[in-house]
Amino acid sequence: MAPNSRGRKKPRKPRAAKNPQIVKQDVNDIDVSSKNMSQQSYQLRSAPLPLPSELADYGKVDPSFPNRIFVMAEKQQRASNRSKFFENISTAILVFSGQLFAFVTLLGILYLIYYAITEENVTATIYLPVSAAAIISVFIIRRTRKK
Repeated sequence: MAPNSRGRKKPRKPRAAKNPQIVKQDVNDIDVSSKNMSQQSYQLRSAPLPLPSELADYGKVDPSFPNRIFVMAEKQQRASNRSKFFENISTAILVFSGQLFAFVTLLGILYLIYYAITEENVTATIYLPVSAAAIISVFIIRRTRKK
């Protein structure tokens, strides 16, 4: 007995062998000539300006429409560029402030290490592990919340 047979000795016969009416016709046997067929096509565009033929049709409706469409597209482009500019500025400010915070924190820890070694003061020895634990916990808490 084969390991994948699950106790069966003979493979099952397909249903089509028992009931020949279940078997579907072959695609080549179907007469397509008497059937009506239709085909639809769609064209999707994403642009601020319509096609030139559409723009000419708008001009037939009202001669000021093409000019108004151009002005609207220019305003949209200016607004898009302006929002991207401010988005880049805010990202740069966030990155710079994060790096500045990390640098100042590193300087503070290095100063505490120097102070603890040179002065042999209990206060610096206590502040050093507490500040290091606080900074490390911020990164650990942030990573566990994202999951």
